[in-house]
Amino acid sequence: MRTCQSKTVGFESGTTEGFALSSGPAGTTVTNSAVRAHTGTRALAIAYDATSTLSRRAAAHLNLCGAPGVTNLIGSTVSAWVYVDGPALPDPATSGHSDVSIYLFTQSGSFYPNASAGDDPPVGTWFPLSVTVPATPAGGAASTGIDLQFYVNGTGTWSGTVYFDDLTITP
Repeated sequence: MRTCQSKTVGFESGTTEGFALSSGPAGTTVTNSAVRAHTGTRALAIAYDATSTLSRRAAAHLNLCGAPGVTNLIGSTVSAWVYVDGPALPDPATSGHSDVSIYLFTQSGSFYPNASAGDDPPVGTWFPLSVTVPATPAGGAASTGIDLQFYVNGTGTWSGTVYFDDLTITP
């Protein structure tokens, strides 16, 4: 997705629409998948295999276009539908909380308030995420990128796939 060309992406093109892995445990991949979709037949998939006992984060990053490589998103809402597919997440009482979120990055490297599923997102069902960029966002008005992130906190292992679909930026 190039937000200067399209404000909505359903991943029906069969590509990742420019999203690429920016962090994750070894073996983490970002692909376009036909296994799950909120709308249509395809979604962005982050396949995740956490085998260490440390906090783990996986993220798919998209650089936004615009001259000179930034986009003003003041007042815009960024939203997506998310599906966590896998076993139950680690018990937050003993392991800490897991999360799914949308982060918006600025030229200064900081990020706006993010859209978060909150502690311990549901597994096995589609749920919405959205964030509205405030009039005075942290780090300035110019966005340079979007991260779709999944974070597993705790001990033990967790393997599964997180699907993102119907990513939309509305003014």
